[in-house]
Amino acid sequence: MKYIPSIVLDFDERVNAMSRLRVAVVGCGWAGSNMHVPSFMEIEDVSLVAVYNRTREKALALSKRCGAKPYSDFDEMLRKEDLDIVDVVTSEDAHFEFTIKSLEKGAHVLCEKPIVAQRSLYGGYYVTASDIEKAKKMIKTAEKAGRFLGINFNYRFSPHISYLKSLIEKGELGYPIYVNSFAHIACHHHIIDLMRFLIGEIVELRAKIQSINGIGENRSLILSFQNGVTGTLASSSLLGWQHFLFKIDYLGSAEYVIAYDIVGGLVRRPVGGLTETEKREIKVWMPNIFERRDFFISFKRSIEAFVKSVKEDKSPPVTGLDGLRAIQVEAATLESSERGVPIKPY
Repeated sequence: MKYIPSIVLDFDERVNAMSRLRVAVVGCGWAGSNMHVPSFMEIEDVSLVAVYNRTREKALALSKRCGAKPYSDFDEMLRKEDLDIVDVVTSEDAHFEFTIKSLEKGAHVLCEKPIVAQRSLYGGYYVTASDIEKAKKMIKTAEKAGRFLGINFNYRFSPHISYLKSLIEKGELGYPIYVNSFAHIACHHHIIDLMRFLIGEIVELRAKIQSINGIGENRSLILSFQNGVTGTLASSSLLGWQHFLFKIDYLGSAEYVIAYDIVGGLVRRPVGGLTETEKREIKVWMPNIFERRDFFISFKRSIEAFVKSVKEDKSPPVTGLDGLRAIQVEAATLESSERGVPIKPY
């Protein structure tokens, strides 16, 4: 065996380290600690170098798990670390500040959804006109800095949703006729994005927001898409966590497809002029049993896609504009419900 001096190995290791993308995760809560940080740690050619949380104890605790340097001063982190990617996983109302500063410092930014919103006193969030303007500034700042702004709409990357998208793009389901979705209200914002992702741009909506005896809320939307398709989106905070958290019914001219749960499967049935045998044909598709089949896989695939876009200097698959469109639909939903009229969201 040929002897290789250790100095050569050390040099190779240094070159390899220099070629890796340097990443900081901002926000050490549940999603940052359990989904984002582990995802980056599993991606090749990435070095997780820093974690930030305004509560220093949380940053220290996470740093011990991942080996990254802890910070509780965001500006200090930007000064000391030469970062390629900043992953913003904080509360919605803090996204704007962290994203703008990171972009201006020269880092690409992956931001959690919603792109920007305000925290509600009763849990969740709401969107204001100011939030929409902030989202637009985030997009413009990224363009000016020549950096990418991606939004973590990770449901797009769940295996069954990726598969459904491929069926639509290949024309296997025929042309779209109608789409319906029902979800837990915690998934509502994600489903807005999935409707745009699967069908196309939303050009008008009519909405009704209903309070249920002060203990919950229902949201019902009738959507009109740019391609002439119509659809519905309904969600409820009273849907139990033990049930499927969302279900999408996609009716094409050739097949009717049901996609269910965050990491679930598909049921496909043919439609149209069919024989009795064909009418009974049912195809069930599930994710590969050799892959992880839990929520984590959607985060990892979403984060991997953003990292890949940075490496290849290509626009990410989910952009700041996608984030803006989703909160514009949220704002239009509230306006339509209050006024009782259809609204064009943008």
